[in-house]
Amino acid sequence: MGTAGQRCTTLRRLIVHDDVYDALIPRLKQAFANAAVGDPRRDGVLVGPLIDARACDAMMAALDAARALGARVSGGEAVDVPGLDGGVYVRPALVEMPAQRGPMLAETFAPILYVARESDLGAAIGLNNAVAQGLSSSIFTNDLREAEAFASARGSDCGSPTSTSAPRAPRSAARSAARRRPAAAGSPAPTAGRPICAASRKP
Repeated sequence: MGTAGQRCTTLRRLIVHDDVYDALIPRLKQAFANAAVGDPRRDGVLVGPLIDARACDAMMAALDAARALGARVSGGEAVDVPGLDGGVYVRPALVEMPAQRGPMLAETFAPILYVARESDLGAAIGLNNAVAQGLSSSIFTNDLREAEAFASARGSDCGSPTSTSAPRAPRSAARSAARRRPAAAGSPAPTAGRPICAASRKP
């Protein structure tokens, strides 16, 4: 959340094992809801502004597309920051997807974390590899064999996979942050005179 999702290596997809899903997701929702949004130069503020209103509109369009596919969205609303009326601020969104489809396959460059549930490591690796992007990925597991499988040639196809062993994790949760192409190819140019996200005008 620290760069408001505007970085190629931002954590974008989280694939969580069934055994830990129900315990992990409420904790993540709480963290997202409590993250301070505002001027990132101030102590304690984690989430700064989006680059412009177009970026905010793209985020809201992605969240609407996810909802249309049956996703549960927590957060994602516009935030008013006193004294910074010209900026575009949003609360990070946690999106529980029923399947890896639609906006989960794209890269929005916004503070959106898509979450999917899986029980099989091979299937989780398949989800990780089933997108056009691939910059970095990691796995958290208490099984060294799972970490080795993830980092092997038959595992994550990201350019720089990393593996981390976490002995207290009940099983595994694989996460992937990915990139399609250099940001300039798909990023909107800043637009003067449009400081307010369209979503901020919606109830």
